[in-house]
Amino acid sequence: MRISTSILFLSLSLCVWAQNVGETVKAEKQSINIFSFSASYSYTLTGGDMAFYYGANSRIGGAFNFKNKTDWYFSLEGTYLFGSNLKDTTYGVFDGIKTSEGYVTSKFGTPADYALNLRGFTVMLKAGRILSFAKINEQSGFLISAGAGFFQHHLRIDNNSNDTPQILDEYKKGYDHLHNGIALSQFAGYIYHANNKMLNVVVGFEITEGFTKNRRQYNYDTMQYDLAAKLDLMYSFKLGIIVPIARRTPSEFYIY
Repeated sequence: MRISTSILFLSLSLCVWAQNVGETVKAEKQSINIFSFSASYSYTLTGGDMAFYYGANSRIGGAFNFKNKTDWYFSLEGTYLFGSNLKDTTYGVFDGIKTSEGYVTSKFGTPADYALNLRGFTVMLKAGRILSFAKINEQSGFLISAGAGFFQHHLRIDNNSNDTPQILDEYKKGYDHLHNGIALSQFAGYIYHANNKMLNVVVGFEITEGFTKNRRQYNYDTMQYDLAAKLDLMYSFKLGIIVPIARRTPSEFYIY
């Protein structure tokens, strides 16, 4: 009798355990809400008006993301743009103030020590959809998104010894070609959220269109006004790491 009771109790326990496991697996297969933070690196090629001054460069970024249970994906992203790959037109920005020997003179009469680099940033609000075809993990799939925001870039001028007045302070602004304006972006790639949360990545290709203007208006290097609207393009190969902040399951409890 005791043996029969024990077997019956064990059988009921196994049934309850199996049901709970089945429900857990089912929940894992269903799409869930995910709040996350992501960090990314992008190798970027330039196009449009931007390509006249700058070559390939890099972008690093961070974003706060939310994926809902219907696989809509929303992001608030900021990126920092940097690089030293400049076109000849940019390297020649000081040609008008160089000596016959080909260098800019410091206030001590020596060749000026300076560096030229690209700097910029973007701030974008994005929305997209995850197209999942794997029923075992509906948090992953092809990600298609679009966004809108703000884009700025300029030529960073560093006079390392701070001894060349003609390229410092207000004079510097006449050479830095500061451009900014509204921007649009489109992204296509793949996003992977692991069920065990150990590996979460996004990889893909992004196009950014910046509708910018020269905010300095007058360029000292060309000695001309620059008032025309510009179309600055960036073509980026992007890799990102995603860190989930919270995952909300269909049964309304949290996994951290």
